[in-house]
Amino acid sequence: MSEIPEIREEQVDELLLAARERLAFGWTQGTTLQDLEGAPTSDPSEAARFCVLGALAHASHALHSDVYTYHSAMQRLCEVIDPGATRAAPLVAIPVWNDAEGRTQDDVLAAFDAALSRSRAAAPAQLA
Repeated sequence: MSEIPEIREEQVDELLLAARERLAFGWTQGTTLQDLEGAPTSDPSEAARFCVLGALAHASHALHSDVYTYHSAMQRLCEVIDPGATRAAPLVAIPVWNDAEGRTQDDVLAAFDAALSRSRAAAPAQLA
């Protein structure tokens, strides 16, 4: 059985930041990816607008992130948008939150900013 690698917070930060950049360029609801004209697409090379999960997946692929980094990034974001969610819930909580009526692109970017501010890599070392 293979061992789970240690999660490097810098990689999680990098993934969250790359996804945030995609969302700042173009955000959508109700579909994972849209092209420049706003039509849904399944081709990542045509993507110009992203839902939160679409942005995370697109950035993860571009960065060659492993599954543990991807899940850790989703978990950290989920801690911001749905603090009561269980560790298995990000795949449900994130799209529900993204697609909620009244949600705005500014809300999404603010959630990413908050998740990035929770970085353990950026936090000062704690004295025991």
